[in-house]
Amino acid sequence: MSYSAENVFEGDLTLILGMIWCLILRFSVAGISEGDQTAKEGLLLWAQKKVHEGSNGTVEVKNFHQSWQNGMAFNALLNACAAAGVGGR
Repeated sequence: MSYSAENVFEGDLTLILGMIWCLILRFSVAGISEGDQTAKEGLLLWAQKKVHEGSNGTVEVKNFHQSWQNGMAFNALLNACAAAGVGGR
């Protein structure tokens, strides 16, 4: 995928969010690991658990791309976080 200044100027939210995610992965998440898992793998595992909890097992997350496209995983994640309280406790 290619990003350009025009995408930002035109307000293309899909490409802007994709660019932000790539920057987060590149500069914040890529170098972190815990045990034998990378930070991205750990984040995916956390998201899978939260989405399962927030959807009562009806929504499955397999990756950070296709699993989020229809909005169901995002809604389930919000539901799980709301049920846990603002701090996610």
